[in-house]
Amino acid sequence: MSSRLHSSHRLALLAALFVFVQAFALGHAAAHDDEPHDHYGVACELSVIATDQILLPAAPSEPFVLPPAPGATEPCISAV
Repeated sequence: MSSRLHSSHRLALLAALFVFVQAFALGHAAAHDDEPHDHYGVACELSVIATDQILLPAAPSEPFVLPPAPGATEPCISAV
């Protein structure tokens, strides 16, 4: 039972690490915006995407209804 508890703690710690790294990267991108800067002599390039990447088709005004399957128009009733 204790190995299961340690395993769940390790998984929670790993998930927290991923959340921390994502938050740190988002904070870094928000602090520097599109300005060129470097870290220890290495250029750090960030770019903000503000345009639509994928144009989605318009949704139909009426919902799509599947036609009934052939031979399934009447309910199947059987004696037990």
